Amino acid sequence: MKTLARFAGLASLALALLAAPGSAEASEVRLGVGADWWQDREAIFQVNLGFEAQVAGPLAMGLRFGGLYMRDSRDFGVPADLIVKLNFEQGFYLEGLAGVWTVVRENHPFNSHFAGGIGVQGKAASLGVELGVLRGEPIYGARLAYYFH
Repeated sequence: MKTLARFAGLASLALALLAAPGSAEASEVRLGVGADWWQDREAIFQVNLGFEAQVAGPLAMGLRFGGLYMRDSRDFGVPADLIVKLNFEQGFYLEGLAGVWTVVRENHPFNSHFAGGIGVQGKAASLGVELGVLRGEPIYGARLAYYFH
């Protein structure tokens, strides 16, 4: 429950930053799809909606949430992450994520998620990889996102 309380506090901070006034070009909405391999467990497929806002220089902060489907157990869930991202002019990004992935019908429905990602991006889309842990076990993923400006 402490993890959920920490996540709620961080989510509130991120929402406050996203709600702060800024230029229209400073905020982005992205629609993404992802495929993950939760080591020694199963494949996870997801669809996400993300919101990002430039904070200063290359630094952006945001939220990502959506729906997930776990192939072997046939469970559904909601992944939710806070994002801290560095967008580089050379067309690539680095990001850190922390959140809670809620899975229906599991003994442990609230799963902590921490990851780092790297990828390439253009004005309309991005493609990247993500390495992290889900409930303390390794997870590897690929992401494709379309940006709405």
